[in-house]
Amino acid sequence: MFQWAVLFIHIYVFIGCMIGLTLFVGVVVANYTENRGTALLTVDQRRWHDLKARLKMAQPLHVPPKPPESAKLRCYLYDLTTSRWFKQLFAALVVLNSFTLVIPWNVMEEQDRK
Repeated sequence: MFQWAVLFIHIYVFIGCMIGLTLFVGVVVANYTENRGTALLTVDQRRWHDLKARLKMAQPLHVPPKPPESAKLRCYLYDLTTSRWFKQLFAALVVLNSFTLVIPWNVMEEQDRK
């Protein structure tokens, strides 16, 4: 009888500790995942995380399929617009456009020239 009592108390304590530990860890993990892993981040880190999430949503989910080979013009335009140099050229044009917006333009000087 004594041996069963010793075995019972060890099993009881072991299972009790495991259940308590499991509940504690479960609550911590639930709180962490509820906040999408941002519970311990600073304000700046949370802003950066939100910005990355917004940028990820703004990107297309998939590349459109290539048109059939019978449509030569569409295939050419598809290859052109999906090429790396086209994206770089487009980015350069955006930067150039932004630069031209920075340049001061005085309307009075333009009228004085006429």
